[in-house]
Amino acid sequence: MNELKLRGVQTFLDKEIPVVLGGFEEDKKCMSDKTIAILHGIPPFKVRERINTNIKKFKENVDFIDLKQYMHVKYIPELLKDIGYSKQSIKQAEH
Repeated sequence: MNELKLRGVQTFLDKEIPVVLGGFEEDKKCMSDKTIAILHGIPPFKVRERINTNIKKFKENVDFIDLKQYMHVKYIPELLKDIGYSKQSIKQAEH
């Protein structure tokens, strides 16, 4: 996984969303499940539910990154808070 960086916010579909770069490729934009939920107007748990239901169709580190396994990397917990995840949701997350 490449280093993730928060680079402010942008307006997309009339909604303010965080601009996150890195992850799959250096300086390539990526989105969190929370951002996808905002864009689709559904609760984040629904996005995670749909991903988990179809997980066999996705390749880890190609289509998605499980950040829970990178929590030991110093900047990851802070980045997650910066893009809107609460401390409690980070701690309770399975993935």
